[in-house]
Formats: sequence, structure tokens, C-alpha cells
Amino acid sequence: MIKDEKWYKALLSYIILAIGVLIMAMSLEYFLGPNTIAPGGVTGLSVVINKLSGIPIYITNLAINVPLFILGVKTLGKSTAIKTIYSTILLSLFLRFLPSSVLTHDILLSAIFGGVLMGLGLGIVFKIGGTTGGTDLAGSILNSKFPSLSTVTFMTIIDLLVVVFTGLVD
Repeated sequence: MIKDEKWYKALLSYIILAIGVLIMAMSLEYFLGPNTIAPGGVTGLSVVINKLSGIPIYITNLAINVPLFILGVKTLGKSTAIKTIYSTILLSLFLRFLPSSVLTHDILLSAIFGGVLMGLGLGIVFKIGGTTGGTDLAGSILNSKFPSLSTVTFMTIIDLLVVVFTGLVD
């Protein structure tokens, strides 16, 4: 019975993780991406690269996250590493297969709805013990090289640079 209960809890955590990632993908696909609003991190950088080159966000997101994961796998525990791979691939798949649609061209509404959905989705992912790769991993990698600054500090710096870069591009 205990083995079945562990399996059930693991399955439930991956289902909840998928829901969080789906909410993030909807934020990007329907609000942030179409209006070139970069949420920061790898996802935001993917929005900028899409704007400049036309390369789909899902491809860039995966292409940037793979080397980050390879570099950062030592900083993750086994469970987090598996959940990170799962959520990173799932985010790219959702971005690839969700029907494209712009729900509003109003930048303020897009920023509000996109930000709320992104925050909700990320909150779910973090609560389950997962990450979506990107800034989390980059911050951990940099923190292991420069321990005087926290992972959160590095994440903030990276996110700020991406948002500033977006402002310069758009």
C-alpha cells in the first residue's frame, strides 16, 4: 500500500507540475509573446530572439536551456533535475502546440494578465519542487562560481538584463 501511495503522490506532483507549466505557456502564447513583453530569464530572451529572428519561442527556449541544464545538473538534486527536464521539455511542447492567438493588443492588459498567469504558473512549479531551467539554473551555476552573491541575486541581475535588452530591441 505504501508503494502505491508513493507512486500516486509522484504522479499527482507531475500532473500539477504540468498544469503550472501549461499556465506559463498560455501566458507566453496569448499575452506576453505576441506583444513582445519579455518576462525575464531564458523565456524572455526567447521572446526577444523571436522578435529579432522569427525563430519560434519554443525552439529558442529549449536550445538555451539544454546547455544550462548540462552545466547546472550538479547543483540540482535528482528529483529537481528530473522535474526540470520534464518541465523544460513540456513548456516547449506547450508553446509549440497551443493554438496561436492574441487575446488583446493592449500592452497594459497583456502585461497584467501575462504577469499574473506567469506568476501563478511559476508558483505552482516551484511549490511542487520543480524549475523551468533558465534563470534558476544560471543563478545556481553563477552562485557556485561566485558564492559571495546569492542565487536570487544572480537571477535578478539576469532578469533585469533581459528586460532592459527587450526595451532596447522593441
